[in-house]
Amino acid sequence: VLSYYDDSPPPGLVRKNIPLLASTCTCVAINEKSYDLSTSIMEQFSGDKICSKLYAFELNVQGDVPRIFATGSKSTRQAWIKAICRGMIKDYRGDDAVNAAVLQSIR
Repeated sequence: VLSYYDDSPPPGLVRKNIPLLASTCTCVAINEKSYDLSTSIMEQFSGDKICSKLYAFELNVQGDVPRIFATGSKSTRQAWIKAICRGMIKDYRGDDAVNAAVLQSIR
């Protein structure tokens, strides 16, 4: 499971969990030329003096909306992608009942 906090309109910070099953999840780098990142998001983060450019990656779970995350360097983005991919649960002999039980236990 990947847990993160979404800073959305009221109620504010909300903890969200993403199940990381290898059969239903992908995590890939986003080439800024092939994906139009929201201008407001880009201004919010890259306008800060911490970083002048964002390096985004997409975490996609089948049946859910893709989630975009960004870092301040290519190497950090690659480290996140590797860590997420290594944390993915491999399917247990293709047994749907076992996979469903795993998903239920982590939600």
